Amino acid sequence: MSPAEDRGFLAQQTVEPPRSHSLQRLLQELADRGATPVVTLPLLELVDFAVLARYDVDPTPLPGGRFRLLELLEALHTEVRQRLY
Repeated sequence: MSPAEDRGFLAQQTVEPPRSHSLQRLLQELADRGATPVVTLPLLELVDFAVLARYDVDPTPLPGGRFRLLELLEALHTEVRQRLY
């Protein structure tokens, strides 16, 4: 796995719900609690990225710039924590 693939995989694992590989599940759990966080397309694309990076022998490009993904992940993490706790 390339460094970019490793970062993308870890980013996806960081924001996925417990015992799931679905950001859609996270969104549903939040919606069930009356929260509707903004999840941008690059974050949703991390789900497919993680699968491809894990199983495809060819390099898998990140669905966005590494610093932009980090910025989006941190914003989502902050929003989710504020809404759930």
